[in-house]
Amino acid sequence: MIEVSDTLLDTQREITKLNQPVSFKSLQHLCTCSDDFLVDDKEFQQCLKGCKWSPNGLSILINSEDKRLRIFNIEDIEQNVSLCKVNQIKEGGTIYDYVWYPNFVDKNKTNNLILSTSHRSPIHLWNATDGQLEATYRVYDHVDEVAHVNSLCFNWSGEEIYSGSYGKINIFRTERPGREFIEIPTKADLHRSIISTIAMNPVDKSMFAVGTYSKDIGIYGGNQLMYILRGHKSGITQLKFSPDGLKLYSGSRKGDNDIVCWDLRNVGQTLYSAERTVTTNQRICFDISSDGKFLVSVRVVIIS
Repeated sequence: MIEVSDTLLDTQREITKLNQPVSFKSLQHLCTCSDDFLVDDKEFQQCLKGCKWSPNGLSILINSEDKRLRIFNIEDIEQNVSLCKVNQIKEGGTIYDYVWYPNFVDKNKTNNLILSTSHRSPIHLWNATDGQLEATYRVYDHVDEVAHVNSLCFNWSGEEIYSGSYGKINIFRTERPGREFIEIPTKADLHRSIISTIAMNPVDKSMFAVGTYSKDIGIYGGNQLMYILRGHKSGITQLKFSPDGLKLYSGSRKGDNDIVCWDLRNVGQTLYSAERTVTTNQRICFDISSDGKFLVSVRVVIIS
């Protein structure tokens, strides 16, 4: 295991000048949706907390403050129409993470699946077609009570589920619900902190990365810690590999506006950092285009 400090991070920031934001003035507004997120309680402050595309690109999964996951279809959508909600899933607490099953099949099949984790609840595997609970995966605390996890990720085949919580990573077999898992302790190397995000390398199937709220990034190979990357000023909120598997992008919360691009061919070196505005501790997501050419994020503006 090699620990990599942030000695190169400041000098590499200058490369950001070569990666200036691109302004797309001709983007078309296709559709919108708002009515499906209305709640009866007028004092409840509803907000949307993220969205994720299905593997086939025809559905969007949206997380909201009312502890629900809503599924919208965009197949055959026309311009300037409302999105059509096809289903919603109610969780027991605040939703921490949610992911699509990677191998999306025909919409008439029953194994279009969604994985979610929420406060004080086990991991749930849902059928996206009918909203039914398919399986439950449980992690227990030191007094043998069900504990929630903070981050989730399928491996690329969908055969394994990776979950992160305080000081540990748990790996489940998707076909074996219950409490049978492999545990990887992280307290000794990645400080005593919550595993806030997990990402799989799309090329090297044995490699994955985890981020923590203690600002550490761990890169694993074959479930063994290989490298620790340090340089962010705030807790890590998202990690994502480039499509070619040679770069790792990391974003953090309030206090650190940069999305950092790490070079995995020369571990510890940053290729560049892209600045965005993050003024809250909310998880502000980013994404990478399928060809690896564009890095997309938003900036947070507080209106007083």
